[in-house]
Amino acid sequence: MRVCVLLPALALLSRASCQCLSSSDTSPPPRLQILKKTTPFSLDLLKKALPPTGNFFISPFSVWSALVLAYFGSRGNTKAELEQVLRLTNREDTLALFRALERRYDSQEANQNYTINSANRIYFDQSIPVRECVGKVLDDKVKLIDFNRPDAAAADINAFINAETRGKIPKLIEPSFVKDAKMVLTNAVYFKGFWKYPFNPQRTHKDNFFINPKAALQVDMMSQTGISNMVIGLGEASRPGAGDALQGRRRVHGGAPPAKWESQGGGQAGPTPEAQETRVSVLKAMPSVPVRVKFPKIIVESALEDELISTLKNMGIRDLFSSAADLTDFTHVRGLMVNGAIHKALIEVDEEGAEAAAATVLVMTKSSMTPKTTFTCNRPFVFYIKDNEANNILFMGVYRGL
Repeated sequence: MRVCVLLPALALLSRASCQCLSSSDTSPPPRLQILKKTTPFSLDLLKKALPPTGNFFISPFSVWSALVLAYFGSRGNTKAELEQVLRLTNREDTLALFRALERRYDSQEANQNYTINSANRIYFDQSIPVRECVGKVLDDKVKLIDFNRPDAAAADINAFINAETRGKIPKLIEPSFVKDAKMVLTNAVYFKGFWKYPFNPQRTHKDNFFINPKAALQVDMMSQTGISNMVIGLGEASRPGAGDALQGRRRVHGGAPPAKWESQGGGQAGPTPEAQETRVSVLKAMPSVPVRVKFPKIIVESALEDELISTLKNMGIRDLFSSAADLTDFTHVRGLMVNGAIHKALIEVDEEGAEAAAATVLVMTKSSMTPKTTFTCNRPFVFYIKDNEANNILFMGVYRGL
């Protein structure tokens, strides 16, 4: 039972209110460094969703954001599973963090070096009695819609995604996808950044990209020589991207799948958040030296549907995709469960920089250095776009040259 305590002093009446999604719906935004806890989720999602062949690209942050929306309305074991897999501590901290990220990514348009935009929306069918306070806490992210008119509903959702991804994903879902929907959780992420040191298009040339030690493809390889604080060691090469707050990073793994990423002694996939933070500190402290960089132009587009659900189940989120789902912090209506999911992500890297976009839709029905060094990226590699200020991996991918 939720209890609202009415304070007797008239001067304090304006402060008394029942909390809706947490015990402190108005918690101030925390320092964004807390988001580094999502790094294991990002790495685990990539590792488990990665197909055995071909290039692959995903936005773990987009998947994480859509699932956080579900978390706000969850209870019981559904809530516990989401907390564990998404690396959340409690509802209060998560709501404050959610607002901090929203504030950061809604203000990136003014930055001349890069743009990051992330937007979330929950679509409720107009027949669902949504708790009134949900709309007040989540503000403009809640919208009532008539899913009995699937053509109009799909058009509305696609228009939202198209606008938030700057036209990179103009149409994600078909009307049939939301025909029986009662609730749809949506996130869209967009990034555009410029190299701190752009490549000269006239120096781009065809060169070998080795898909394995004995076989190579011809790809468009960008090339430049300049002064940079490039760090090469332990099979990793890192180079700051657009400005100090954004970082583009490439990990060369010689064809070995990310399944072999293991932290030393921890057994957890990928470097620990502490190790990631240490690497960033080391990178900033490195002196600038002459480096020649050769890096392929990239265009990768990937989509996940049923694979996304199976991947998230494999990671430990199970109740949300079954009749056991409990989302009664949104509405008293029981039996709502996710039975459809789509994630699409794309990236283009050229001589100027990188542009990437992603969108996630969850559909609920009723019952993721040495001087003069040459770094030639001509082997399969993992890459990601990370917001250093928020310790947030926005996008991740694998380029195999195929």
